[in-house]
Amino acid sequence: MPGPKPSLTHEQVLEAALELTDADGLAALNLRKLAAALGVSAMTPYSYFSDKAELLNAMVGHALRALNLDPASTEPWDVQLEAAMRGMHDSFERHPGVIELILAESDYSRLDDFRRELTSMLVGAGLTERQSTDALRTLTSYIIGFTMMHRRRGRSSDSFEHGLELYMNALRGEAAASIERGS
Repeated sequence: MPGPKPSLTHEQVLEAALELTDADGLAALNLRKLAAALGVSAMTPYSYFSDKAELLNAMVGHALRALNLDPASTEPWDVQLEAAMRGMHDSFERHPGVIELILAESDYSRLDDFRRELTSMLVGAGLTERQSTDALRTLTSYIIGFTMMHRRRGRSSDSFEHGLELYMNALRGEAAASIERGS
């Protein structure tokens, strides 16, 4: 006979896991500590996630949910990309432990989906697959680096916006040049 139905939402469990990671680092996160932080039995987190790997994947997806792209959007590619990058920055500011998750393991399905969506968008804007991949890698590195430095040394959001604007302008120029070369 199964026990009582869990009373926590997935979001509550994921937020608690992210808060633990933010406070103590990824190495300190385990399902037993998560249960203690939630004030539930040690087995309760297993009602939500079969193991730590599943939990970590869900944590990345949850933290990056603000980055969702709408394939049916009529917004220009650069507006969508800029909004997604701001969403990434905001997610990292809110949960800096996500950076450690991403750096520790890049095999997260939601992160891979996000990369594919953005790559497809950039290819549609006229960049090659390689240019798109390089552009996303560079932009993501900027956001991760900025967020880490901001937490250590206190950089202003104006500084982030300035860097993002410089990069987006360069990317717009590269896309325009690729389209001209292809004409």
